[in-house]
Amino acid sequence: MSELTKIFLTSGLTIFGGVVVFVLGQLIAKFVIEPVYELKQVFAEVRLALIYYAQAIHTPVPGDEKRSDEAAAAIRRHAADLWAKVTSIPCYGCLSKLWFGFLPDFASCRKAVSQLIGLANSVHKEDRSRNQDRVDKIGRLLGFKEFEE
Repeated sequence: MSELTKIFLTSGLTIFGGVVVFVLGQLIAKFVIEPVYELKQVFAEVRLALIYYAQAIHTPVPGDEKRSDEAAAAIRRHAADLWAKVTSIPCYGCLSKLWFGFLPDFASCRKAVSQLIGLANSVHKEDRSRNQDRVDKIGRLLGFKEFEE
């Protein structure tokens, strides 16, 4: 084999290896890293909604149905968005085990969605004693840090 052939073979294999590494990196970014980032954004939006609509959730103002309707719609939308993002991540169960503490497990996310839907349904009810329990449970399931005063 001549020197020129060795040079072309080496450069060709180097370029091919670089393309393979680039493509694999892009696949990991598009199918794992970006969906996980979007899921973490949904966690932040859920936390924001629980704080922003705390008055409608915990201490209702009589006659303020508009605020309760808005809170219920936002909470339900976040529940749907959370479930959509969790189920869109391939191998979520494996990722949550590999990244222990960074992502809650699949069952916890499912329970959190259920609690969010229950919270959205109970915003309009007169008996709101369970709402604080639901909010606390959502926080534990999704791994929210306690808000310190």
